[in-house]
Amino acid sequence: MSWQHFERSATDYAFARPPYPAAIFEVLRSERVIGPGLRVLEVGAGAGLATRELAASGSQVVALEPGPALCSLLEAAVPSGSSRSSTSCGGPDSRDAEPAPGALHKAEHGVVFEQMFE
Repeated sequence: MSWQHFERSATDYAFARPPYPAAIFEVLRSERVIGPGLRVLEVGAGAGLATRELAASGSQVVALEPGPALCSLLEAAVPSGSSRSSTSCGGPDSRDAEPAPGALHKAEHGVVFEQMFE
């Protein structure tokens, strides 16, 4: 399934998508993958479900989302330019981690891998 599927039904997807289990973020915190002062790239951020949790951890988050409709929902959920997050359909700055919970299947791999390994 491509990211366009989620893009076509962005509002329904955002409404129906269940939250990620809190245990995921607890493990990421305990392993120092997320937390205060850590820079995090989230690939395929969708409507911002994980992004909100990543930003709440104190991480500096760059959230990438290829779909314009999903980007709009993401920016509404986690406003770009806040002290802890920015949303982008472009390239990230340096980062300490690249969690992508369930997202690589909907991203354009050529773009994602180019950004991850720049």
